Amino acid sequence: MSQASKHVEWCINKAQKEIEECKKLGKRAKHRGLLQSEPNLEEAQKHLAKAEHNLSGISMCIARSCVRVNELMASNTVCSRTRN
Repeated sequence: MSQASKHVEWCINKAQKEIEECKKLGKRAKHRGLLQSEPNLEEAQKHLAKAEHNLSGISMCIARSCVRVNELMASNTVCSRTRN
């Protein structure tokens, strides 16, 4: 078994143990590992749509920052803040 396979197996076992521990303590099920589930195309498409949305948002922020940097460089403006 590869190191990656062992790590995935460890994460799955960790989640199961944490959920069992929460049940024993009468708490809401929480986990920090991986859960196995049946493939769900609809859920996968929702995750991809959200990731694309987040990527486009951060891309716009980066593009705006680059434009602003270029404007500052073109005008030779220097930041007036000084450190004490």
